[in-house]
Amino acid sequence: MQKKYNLFRQSDNYAFYKEFKLPCHTVSSCDLSNYDYYHHADDEIDKLDYEHMASLINAVIPAIETMSNTETKEIIMYEAD
Repeated sequence: MQKKYNLFRQSDNYAFYKEFKLPCHTVSSCDLSNYDYYHHADDEIDKLDYEHMASLINAVIPAIETMSNTETKEIIMYEAD
């Protein structure tokens, strides 16, 4: 889905990648093919599922900490440009 919607280049993180040449990830947990409000004028704060967002964030924190603190920097960006 990322390639179809070109999500990485549309994300706020892309500017950080362009500047620092380090992978900057976006974590998405919705199915954009059936979420009618993605980048839509009616995409308002009341559409957000805060409980789900908090659960997802807490679940990925250990992985993000591990990736951030690795000395070998194995994460490499491919097909960015």
